[in-house]
Amino acid sequence: MTDERDETDLPRPEDDAPAPPAETALPPLRARLLGRAPRVVLWLLALAALAFLADDLGGWGLLPRPDELWPWRSEAPPERAVSPAQVRAATAELDDALAAALGRRPPSRAPEPAAGPAGAPSGGPSPAAVPPPPLPPPAEEDPARRLAASMEAGETIQPLENPCRREERGRCAERALDPFYTALRRTALGKPGAVTRVTHYGDSVIIEDLWTGTVRRKLQQRFGDAGAGFLFVARPWEWYGHQDVVTKFTDAWHVKRVTVGQSHDRLYGFGGVSFLAGGPGAKATFATSDEGPTGRAVSRFEVYFLAQPHGGTLEVAADGAVLKTFSTAAEAVECGFRRLDVPDGPHQLSVRSLGGGPVRLFGVTLEREGPGVVYDGIGILGASARALLEPDEAHWKEQFAHRRPDLVVLTFGTNESDHDLSMTGYREQLARVVARIRAVAPFAGCLLAGPPDRGDPNTRKTRPVIPKIVAVQREVALAGGCAFWDTFTAMGGPDTMWRWYRTNPRQSFGDLTHLAPAGGEVLGGLFYGALVQGLLEYLERAPETPLP
Repeated sequence: MTDERDETDLPRPEDDAPAPPAETALPPLRARLLGRAPRVVLWLLALAALAFLADDLGGWGLLPRPDELWPWRSEAPPERAVSPAQVRAATAELDDALAAALGRRPPSRAPEPAAGPAGAPSGGPSPAAVPPPPLPPPAEEDPARRLAASMEAGETIQPLENPCRREERGRCAERALDPFYTALRRTALGKPGAVTRVTHYGDSVIIEDLWTGTVRRKLQQRFGDAGAGFLFVARPWEWYGHQDVVTKFTDAWHVKRVTVGQSHDRLYGFGGVSFLAGGPGAKATFATSDEGPTGRAVSRFEVYFLAQPHGGTLEVAADGAVLKTFSTAAEAVECGFRRLDVPDGPHQLSVRSLGGGPVRLFGVTLEREGPGVVYDGIGILGASARALLEPDEAHWKEQFAHRRPDLVVLTFGTNESDHDLSMTGYREQLARVVARIRAVAPFAGCLLAGPPDRGDPNTRKTRPVIPKIVAVQREVALAGGCAFWDTFTAMGGPDTMWRWYRTNPRQSFGDLTHLAPAGGEVLGGLFYGALVQGLLEYLERAPETPLP
């Protein structure tokens, strides 16, 4: 109904109100953009999610491969590619060759009527019944030439470079890994109590025990399980772990790490970390595993500690029952070791501080009588090789003399790639590290396993400094009487971490630096294969060397 008014009508208040502004056809540009911004952001996020999902679905075979779906992202094929299946096949072939080679060795003990001696192939004739044919002395072969030939042939296993340490009458009388292979031969032939120990130091690449854990399991499945080896008594880094031991630690341990020089006396023990009990009740528990083929039994438990004036008391228990209570007090500061034996089998072992003075521990070892292999995996977060120059040399030498590994492996270089390295300075520093290892463990073989690939997440390419670090490590290792294994080339060479990240399951993490579990299995298998390959060459080179 229209409100009609006559001109003679009196005015009303609402007649003076201003007229509403006329509506424009479109809102201002800024308002339109702000109104649509959430939708634009959502569309962009959806497209990004689709791109990542397409990569994953391509890896699962539900979509075309990423290089087909995104042709502008296609990559050139790698110079060397290894798959888990290839590694398994290659190591199985080496195991068969080793079984055949050991079957030709003289028995290490008298055969029993019911079974042949340890090391004899099942179902075959006893080595005592069929004398081994004499083997001709092998011709000396240039390791560099053999390495180049293997790469040209595309072999799955990257060979070790094992230089000569000592020559006699124009021939090599001892190579860098001979102490290790001499011990491993005794273990392989089943000599009673023959335990071969390997200690592997490294940076965060091995801290989760993926690479080292794979090597340990393979060696123990082939040569015998002699125990989990050396372990820390608390978690010095969040990633620290051991594949075949169930650990539990209280928070009452004060940790001093070799990487930051936190201990003024430079006494870090065997593993480069010391643990000071915060008071009574500080506890660490270690249990054997109930899964998998290894790590299910232990018969020797040893505590590494610092004996010192006014030292406190430590309690050791097995399966809830106290085995021993002892004091860590001594007249002077020195290395302390206390071993306890338990029946071979599954156990839960623990150490607990009872107070009464400072209690400072370095670690524990879990072992068995053997024959078998022990493989210590000691990863140090954020470490470069120079961290091994920090411990007091006399103290470290005493630790090594007690632990007595047959082989010391070093894997560093990842953290060195964070810096603009002077290769001249790095070469000199690494030579000091190698000399230190040779000085504290003159009885052991030594091996530098170079750094794995490390990619730049922005470019997905190998960091340019990695091949330079590998070249320097190879030069220093061979000149210092240590063997060398080119991890970088063994795993596939340039840009391998990016390729491993795109596999299913992923073999590396998104930082293109650290190994995923599947990658640790591949790299561990490659390293195990290289060690077994070296043992076969040792058996051919020294067939009649008497067992110690």
